[in-house]
Amino acid sequence: MKENNPLQIKELLKNYCSENLGFELNRYVALLFDTIIQTPLMDINRGNPQIWAASIVYVIARLNFLFDKENEDYISFDEICSYFEVKKSTIGNKATQIEKAYGIEFADKKYTKPEIYKSFEFQISPEGFAVPSFLLKSVTGKEAEEIQHFVEDQKLVEQQRLEKKKARRTEINRKIGEDKKKKNKAGQISLFD
Repeated sequence: MKENNPLQIKELLKNYCSENLGFELNRYVALLFDTIIQTPLMDINRGNPQIWAASIVYVIARLNFLFDKENEDYISFDEICSYFEVKKSTIGNKATQIEKAYGIEFADKKYTKPEIYKSFEFQISPEGFAVPSFLLKSVTGKEAEEIQHFVEDQKLVEQQRLEKKKARRTEINRKIGEDKKKKNKAGQISLFD
C-alpha cells in the first residue's frame, strides 16, 4: 500500500463538505477525521486518500440518516462514491472498520445531530418501563391518561403472571413431596412382615 499524507484526506473532505454538506454535518466529518488522526487506532497514513475520505463521510451520513430521501440533507451512497471515484463495497467495509475501531454506535452523540440522538434516548419510568425521553416530556391530558391505564394494565398482567408462576411452583413442590412420601412408604419395611 502506498503512503499518503493525511492533509490530502483533509483537503478532500473540506472540498466535499463545502459543496455537499451544511455546517453541522461538516463539523461532524471534521471531528471524526480529527479523532482518527489524534487516536491512531487505524493507520490513516496508508491506503487511498479517496477511500478514507469517502468512508469518513459515509460514517457520518449513515449516523445522520442522510441516505433517507425524506431527510433535508439527503445524499445518496452513489453520489459519495462517484464524487470520490471509489467502489461502494470498499467504502462500506472501511466505514464499518472505522465504526468498530472507534466504538461509534447508532445515535452516537459525538457525531449525530441532537434531534436524532435524542429521539433514541430512553428513560425508565417510575413503573419500570423504558420509555422514549421525548414522550415523557410531551405527554399531557388524554395521552397521559392512556399511558397511565397502559402502565396499570401492564402491572396487573405482570402480577397475574407472577401469581400463576407461584401457583405452578407450589403445585410442582406439592407433587414432588407426595412422590417422595410414596417412595419412602414403598421402601419402608414393616415390623409385621
